[in-house]
Amino acid sequence: MQWPIAVAIVFALYYLANTSKGEKVDLFVFAISFVCVTTFSFGAALIDRSLARRKLSKLFRELPSGQKVMHWKFQAETVECTTEGSRSQTEWPLFTESVSSPDGALIYWNKSSYHWLPKAAFTSESDYNRFLDLLAAKTKHSVIN
Repeated sequence: MQWPIAVAIVFALYYLANTSKGEKVDLFVFAISFVCVTTFSFGAALIDRSLARRKLSKLFRELPSGQKVMHWKFQAETVECTTEGSRSQTEWPLFTESVSSPDGALIYWNKSSYHWLPKAAFTSESDYNRFLDLLAAKTKHSVIN
């Protein structure tokens, strides 16, 4: 989303460079072209973002673990996730933060990537509470009531 700003800066520099040389630049024509190019740039940036989201969604559906049931195993040093046909083991420091609520917990990989673990997926209340204790010990944890 930064390139529309870059286009605006280039236009402004062009205007300043030509007026400082003593050349007469029609301010109305410059303003209209500036508005058109900036509007086009913002529109193109929005379309680009929309296309990127569609591509990411398609890539997710094509992943071996996409749209499959995930089985989690939380240990003191690692988190293991298995699905039909795949297995991954991740160390706790790779999770940036966690948030728990009465219905479940979110575990964040980064600001926009997370896993939702519903409370109902745990075999017992005590398993869920041990999981929350581990989350609080291993991640930057917050609670929503």
